[in-house]
Amino acid sequence: MLDNIMPAVKKSAIEVDGEANSSNSEFVTKTVENNVLLTIDRIREKSQILSEMEDNGEIKIVGGVYSLHTGKVEHVINKIIKCKNMKVAFLATFLCIFFNY
Repeated sequence: MLDNIMPAVKKSAIEVDGEANSSNSEFVTKTVENNVLLTIDRIREKSQILSEMEDNGEIKIVGGVYSLHTGKVEHVINKIIKCKNMKVAFLATFLCIFFNY
């Protein structure tokens, strides 16, 4: 499990000043964000089918972070995604794919 998050931890340690541990809230936030972005990259890399579907405009892979405090999901990349005629399927934690039908 830790092997999957370590690339995000290492990337965040370079990007954020201060201690690289859980006492540094900026580091924790950046690590969560980086983990979502790296997971999206991993999905695109490991799944040729999903990658091709995204390239063809059939789906859009987006990442978000669920807040236990607010109960809301915040998009990691703050873009407006038009969901006209799209159905949503959730893939793993914090990731969803929008299918264009």
